[in-house]
Amino acid sequence: MSNKYWRENDKGAWYLYFNPYDELGSEESIIFRMVEDSESDNWWNYSSELLKVEEDCFYAESLEEAKETAEDMIEEHYQDVICYYEELIRKWHE
Repeated sequence: MSNKYWRENDKGAWYLYFNPYDELGSEESIIFRMVEDSESDNWWNYSSELLKVEEDCFYAESLEEAKETAEDMIEEHYQDVICYYEELIRKWHE
């Protein structure tokens, strides 16, 4: 089983779950929530505690594109965190 997966609730909202330490038995967590805007086609409202976003939106032509956009946002966040800690390590060694 993948350590990330999408699940839809009964109201059409999509949740991205991520459990990076599955082998250690930690609890899964929701890292991204999104729902298609009911008033505007192809606009998706989302929130993410991980990204520190309470409410925002993005454009995507399909559900698959919306999921890909969300996953790209999460990956970019993790890349930024990696860069931050690499910079701290570099400064530590100065």
